[in-house]
Order: sequence, then structure tokens, then C-alpha cells
Amino acid sequence: MLGINTEIHIQNPNSPGKRDLVRGVISDQQDGGFVAEFEQARFPVTVDQKIVLFYESRRKFMQQSARVMEVHGVSGVLTFAFEAVGKPVSAEDREHYRTPAVSAVIDIRVGGEDGCRMVDISATGFAYIGRNEHAIGTILEVSVNHDDVEYSGTMSIQSVRNLGILGIRHGLRYLDDGASAGTLKGGLQGISLKLERAMLQRKSGLD
Repeated sequence: MLGINTEIHIQNPNSPGKRDLVRGVISDQQDGGFVAEFEQARFPVTVDQKIVLFYESRRKFMQQSARVMEVHGVSGVLTFAFEAVGKPVSAEDREHYRTPAVSAVIDIRVGGEDGCRMVDISATGFAYIGRNEHAIGTILEVSVNHDDVEYSGTMSIQSVRNLGILGIRHGLRYLDDGASAGTLKGGLQGISLKLERAMLQRKSGLD
């Protein structure tokens, strides 16, 4: 639960490929949101920028999407007001069953990169292999096309692993609010169930 004096972290965009979190603290409340101060942050944020917050709640490491409302200071101490968006979710692991998707015909576009290959999918996100590397916490526009139906929305990078000549493997999760999730929320759930059903049919010899 967010409140004054809550210790929070945001991803350092200058450290791509790893979870380099910068510590801050909520110092005040403002217009339905909060004001946070980050003494060690050496990077700027902008108004309306979408960010991902990481914090501890009830002994669990959580994450929650947020929007920057105002930037109060950028030199010395980074200070900005933000509003939380959607519900907090666990930052420790994906919470839903993953279905293999390597053999499925699914076209995906992540952050402007075409030709990415989906590895697995769940009701809340998917893993893919691509060429471009993104830092954990990066928020990207994503589109997924399956059976000639396209789903699109905003997703956050959850994990990164360099596979060498195979490419960069990323784990993604959609942002848990209606506007940002777009049509991905229902789309990923439907695709995941369809692939899981097909997999079970093959294992039982019905396909």
C-alpha cells in the first residue's frame, strides 16, 4: 500500500538489460497522487511519462504502473508527482500458467520491432525473442496478431536474458489498467486458453 514514507524504486534507464532499481521515498500527497524524491537518480522524467514502481507490501515485492503528473526538480534530487494506475501485482514471478507458443503462428510487434518470436504466453503476458534489448521496467507499445485478429496495448518489461546469436529474450506483462492494457488483456487470455487447449488435445491424441 502506497503512502507517505513508503520506500519505492524505479528502473534506471541508463542500465539496460538488468534490474537496476533506484531507491526513493514518498514525501507528500498531491491531487490524488503522491510526491516522490530520488536522491540517487541521475536521469530525467517527463510529464505524462509512464513508469513502473517497485515496493514492498506485506513482505512481498510488488510492482505497479504509474503516470508522472508533475516534475518538481531534476538537479540534485529528482522529485516528481505521480498517480498510481491499476492494481499492484507481484514483481517476483509471473502468476499464471505459461503455455509454450514457439510453434504457434503469432505475429508480434514490440516497441516498433517486427519479426519477434513468441516463446510462451500466459493470461497476463508473454516471453519473446527479438533483436533489440530493453531495460527491465521499460514500457512499450505492443501488438499481437493471431488468427487474423490484432490485439494491442502497453506492456512492461519484466525480465531480460541475452541468448547470444539467438537474440534477446524478454518477459512482458500488460499494464493492469483499462486504457493501457487496451485489447491485450482479453486477447492474451483468449490466445493462451486456445493454445493450452490445443496442447492438451495433442497430448491426449485427440488432434
